[in-house]
Amino acid sequence: MRRTLPRFVSAFMVLLSLEAWSACTVFDCGGNDLICHPELLVLLNPCKNPNKIAFYSDRTGNNEVYVMNLDGSGLTNVSNNSALDRDPDWSPDGTALVFATDRDGNEEIYRMTSAGSMPLNLSNNAANERFASWSVTGNLIALQSNRTGNNDIFIMSAIDGSGQTNLTNLAGHDSNPDIDRSVSRLVFQTIRDGNQEIYSMGIDGSNPTRLTNDANLDVNAVWSPDGTRIAFNSDRSGNHEIYIMNADGSGLTNISNSAANDQGPTWSPDGARIAFNTDRDGNNEIYIMNADGSSPVNLTNDSGADNSPDFSCSYLAATGPFFRVAFHLAGPFSDYPAC
Repeated sequence: MRRTLPRFVSAFMVLLSLEAWSACTVFDCGGNDLICHPELLVLLNPCKNPNKIAFYSDRTGNNEVYVMNLDGSGLTNVSNNSALDRDPDWSPDGTALVFATDRDGNEEIYRMTSAGSMPLNLSNNAANERFASWSVTGNLIALQSNRTGNNDIFIMSAIDGSGQTNLTNLAGHDSNPDIDRSVSRLVFQTIRDGNQEIYSMGIDGSNPTRLTNDANLDVNAVWSPDGTRIAFNSDRSGNHEIYIMNADGSGLTNISNSAANDQGPTWSPDGARIAFNTDRDGNNEIYIMNADGSSPVNLTNDSGADNSPDFSCSYLAATGPFFRVAFHLAGPFSDYPAC
C-alpha cells in the first residue's frame, strides 16, 4: 500500500535536507511504515548498537553468532542454538541481524534481534541459503541460494522474505552478494569464467560487469561505505590477502601483506578501518586494521575459529546534498512482523 507522505514528516524532511521532497512516498506493511528517497542515506531511527562487530565462532563446539565491541570487549553469544549459525549481517539501525542457520535441517536465512530474540525464518526453502546482505534502506536482503541446482543470487523482502527473485539465473555458481549504498548495484563472486572472479550488476540483475581478471580466487567482495571502492580477498599472491580496488576494478592494492591467510573483509561505517578474519596467530581470529593495512589488532584472541565480521551502523557515513530516509514509524527493524 502506498500513501502520501504525512505533512509533519514532509516538513521535517525539508528542514533536514534543505530540499523539497517531491519524490518521497510511504510504503505500508501491516502498520509498519518505511519512507524512501532514491539518493543517499540518513536513518531517522538512531542506531541502537553503534561501534559493534558481529561474527561467528565455533568456540563453544558449534558455530554461533557473537557480538562484541570494537576493542573486543563485551563479547556476547546472541544465537545460542545447537545448530550451525553463521554469516551475520546487521540491519541498518543496529537492532537486528540476519544470518544463515541449519536449525530447520537445511541452511536458511533467519532474522533475529541483536540480542538474539524473535528468530524468524525468512527464506523458507528446501535448498541451502547463505551470505545475506541487508540493504541500507532496510527493506531488501540479497542472498545466495542453490535452489536452482547451482548457487544463484536472489533478492527478497527483509520484512517477511516475500518476493524472492533470482537475479543471476546462470549455470555458473554466483555467490556472496553485497548491496551498495545507493541500493542500485551488487557485487558478488562467480565462476562463470572458469574461476572465482568479482562481478558487479544492477540490483535487478542487469548489466553484469567483470571487475577482476586473474587465474586465482577472488572472493568475499564488499562495497566501501561511499560506494567508490571494493574490498575482497584473493590468493593471487600465493596466500589469501585483503585487496582494495576502485568500483570499476582499477587501482588494485594489497593492503594486508601478510604471510598468513587474511579473508572476509568488512568496512567500518566511516570507511577508515577494515575488519577481517586471519590465521596469522595459528587459528582464525577477528582483526581490525586501518583501511591502508596499517595497525592490525587482534580483537578475539581465542582458540576457536572466528570468522565473517560485520560492522554495525553502516549507514553512518552517508553524505551528500540528498538523503535516503528509511525508518520504521512503528518501531525498529527488529520489530517487523511477518506481514
